[in-house]
Amino acid sequence: MLSGHPHFAEALLAVDAGDVPGLETLLAAHPDLVSARVSSTEPPYDGYFHRATLLHHVAGNPVRGELPDSVVTIARALLRAGADPDAGCGGGPSQPTTGGGTVLGLVATGRLAHEQGFTERLIDLLLEHGARLDPDGGLFGSLYHTVEHQGQREVAAMLHRRGVRADLPTAAGLGRLDLVATFFDDDGGLLPGADEIWRRTVRGGADASDDEVLSDALLAASVNGWPEVVSWLHEKGADPARLRHWGPFPVAPLHGAAWAGWPEVVRLLLELGADPTAREPTYGGAPVDWARHAHRDDVVDLFRGWSSGS
Repeated sequence: MLSGHPHFAEALLAVDAGDVPGLETLLAAHPDLVSARVSSTEPPYDGYFHRATLLHHVAGNPVRGELPDSVVTIARALLRAGADPDAGCGGGPSQPTTGGGTVLGLVATGRLAHEQGFTERLIDLLLEHGARLDPDGGLFGSLYHTVEHQGQREVAAMLHRRGVRADLPTAAGLGRLDLVATFFDDDGGLLPGADEIWRRTVRGGADASDDEVLSDALLAASVNGWPEVVSWLHEKGADPARLRHWGPFPVAPLHGAAWAGWPEVVRLLLELGADPTAREPTYGGAPVDWARHAHRDDVVDLFRGWSSGS
């Protein structure tokens, strides 16, 4: 059984079908549906989508099929019926440390809503109904997922425009060179707290040297495809050979750019002296291996041409 609520499966069918009248009829007859949760531990409910509500399903993350054209109206109906926009899900048996994911977080880190053109409207609808903007982790969540869907950097920009602040690494990931420059003093040194958000969300509160913070910013700019920011940070002394964590993986900027599929940044990093044969410690892969794994054929071809000297 999908949920302990006897009408949950019926309501979810209405959500998936974009059946607004059918959903509204169910919500009127069974008001407790808006707070009911999936009880299944079968995929996709075994990990970060564990104990999802009906509202969580409008994010399209995880992908369960295309979102209906009326998904924003479906979300509005659920919110008007009292759905909590900040309700968390996650922590299932396959991913027990992922609890707390909100609908806004799922929208911000998923590709489907963005590909179908719903992300901005869903974000604004959720904010209109009181959803909380994460002051620290929202941008990193979107920027991190650029390796899976390049359009996530646009979603990060949406969040930033709506008030999510940036530190140096997130500003670099946003491609905002104007913001990046504000984290340096007149002598070119880093200002205190330049990595405030990155320290909390990525490094678990651990301090880092100025060189490491510069490298974090260089990696963020590389993964998110911003050659101008990469060049600027390199001029400030950011080391393209330094390994820094992108999620659980310690990688060099060249690995990150290859993985995310940005040929222009890959070429720039190579011109700046990045080693195409360097291997990361998790899988022992060179940057071309990460590009190949992510099916970045144009980047693989670039590496092939570079190694042959063409």
